[in-house]
Amino acid sequence: MRDWMDGMVALAINALEERGMADIFYGTVTSASPLQITVEELKGSLSASQLRVAGHLTDYQTEMLVEGKRQKVTVYNHLNAGEKVLLFQRRGAQQYVVLDRYS
Repeated sequence: MRDWMDGMVALAINALEERGMADIFYGTVTSASPLQITVEELKGSLSASQLRVAGHLTDYQTEMLVEGKRQKVTVYNHLNAGEKVLLFQRRGAQQYVVLDRYS
């Protein structure tokens, strides 16, 4: 599943770069709450008000089959200080989308 997701991320990056629709940045989470991400290329930090975080990088609830029974489970996957992240910025906008972690 992770290989599929990595492939989809690569396709999205290529499409956005080719069309000149977005800039791609790499950042480091400096604070989890409130969320703050440092981006070296920008020579500064982005605050929570400038960031939109993909759902899979948050804590969320989902349903799973556990021993044949449908159960609601909580997935704890929020961003933590020190993690490296991939960000998209639509050209001309001041909003950034945190797309995924990277190592």
